[in-house]
Amino acid sequence: EELRRLTLDNRNISAYVPPSLLDRLRYRREQLPRLGGSKREATIVFVDIRNYSTLAERLDPEQTLNVLNECFSAWVKDVQSHDGTVLEFLGDGMLAVFGAPNDIPDHPGQAVRCLQTMVHTMERLNETWAVTG
Repeated sequence: EELRRLTLDNRNISAYVPPSLLDRLRYRREQLPRLGGSKREATIVFVDIRNYSTLAERLDPEQTLNVLNECFSAWVKDVQSHDGTVLEFLGDGMLAVFGAPNDIPDHPGQAVRCLQTMVHTMERLNETWAVTG
C-alpha cells in the first residue's frame, strides 16, 4: 500500500516538477528541503488562453474543462522540455519560472524558446479543435 501511494505521489508531482529537480529531491534524502530560498535572477512567464471568456460562454462546462486540460497538459510539457518549472495555474492561465529552482545559464533564452514552442502547440491544438468541433 505504501509503495502504491508513493508511486501515485511521484506521478502527481512529476507532472509539475522538472525531472532534474525531482531526481535531486529523490536522491538527496539526507538533505531535507528547507523553507527559505536564495536570491537569484530568474525569468517568469505567464500565459493564458486568448479570448477565454468568450470561448467559455459558448462551450458547455465539460467542453470548457477539456480545453483547459488540453492546454495545461501541453503547456506543462512545453515548459518542462525547456527546463522550466510550473509554479501554478490561475484560472485559464499558468505561471512558470526559468532559472529557479534549477540554475539555467540561459534562462531568458529558454523562456523565449518555450513561448515559441507554446505558440506552435496552440496552433496545433486550434487546428485539431477546428476539425473536431
